[in-house]
Amino acid sequence: MFTGFSLPDLDLTLPKGYLIGRAALYGLISLGLALGLFLGRPWAPRWTRWAGAVIVTWTLLERVIFNPSEYAIRTLPATTILAVLIWVVLSLALHRPIVREFFQEYPA
Repeated sequence: MFTGFSLPDLDLTLPKGYLIGRAALYGLISLGLALGLFLGRPWAPRWTRWAGAVIVTWTLLERVIFNPSEYAIRTLPATTILAVLIWVVLSLALHRPIVREFFQEYPA
């Protein structure tokens, strides 16, 4: 049941604490934004777009800097395209008029 909470013994370029801390940070940010979106807070869509862009950028930079393996380099273009595509779809969904009306966002 708790095997997902432990990392396997691998030769990692980053300390295990960093990986666990990053996952916890991503989880807390995502939980806060999801609650804000669910409760219809006006700040939630804007922060979700920015947080998504920061997380995508951070993840791609980590892969470039800390994963110099052949597999990481070979899959980087596909990872980049998929991550940016998911972020664009999320951003477009949050820009729809009905969604903006729900969050009471009106174009300035």
